[in-house]
Amino acid sequence: GQPPQQIIDRFLKQHARSNPTNNWNSYSKYFTHYTEQELACLRKTGEFTSSCYKLFKKRYPDTWQGILTKFEESVHYTEIWKTVGQRQQLFNKSVKRFTQSFTTLSKVHGIEAAFVMAGSIVNQDASLGYVFSTPGTENFFMERCCADNDAIIGHFKAHI
Repeated sequence: GQPPQQIIDRFLKQHARSNPTNNWNSYSKYFTHYTEQELACLRKTGEFTSSCYKLFKKRYPDTWQGILTKFEESVHYTEIWKTVGQRQQLFNKSVKRFTQSFTTLSKVHGIEAAFVMAGSIVNQDASLGYVFSTPGTENFFMERCCADNDAIIGHFKAHI
């Protein structure tokens, strides 16, 4: 029994990765955020970040990539101090990533999906809204919710 999100994350990581991330860059950010914890692992060797990176991978041999992925996501989605332009850019990047992943899953594995995305800061993110559906779910929101794309985004934003 694993949570559904963990199963989906694991599947996407193995099968739908269209733009692999650079783990060293992710770790550098992780290191900056958790410097004290990572430096405690050094045992006075003189090398810094690269040694900690090696120790980090050794300490978490089965989960280090997942830790860095979740860390990256949490940093991106909790940085509310970003400008509207930066938030728009991050939103567009996320839309592209999810769209590519679900398009690949649909083509390769026959998995159909429909999703809605919106910004999380109501007063700043009014323009951030997106609806996606794979070919097998084209009219999902109209058939199930009696709402077109604009209406479903509006309903979704009302719950944020």
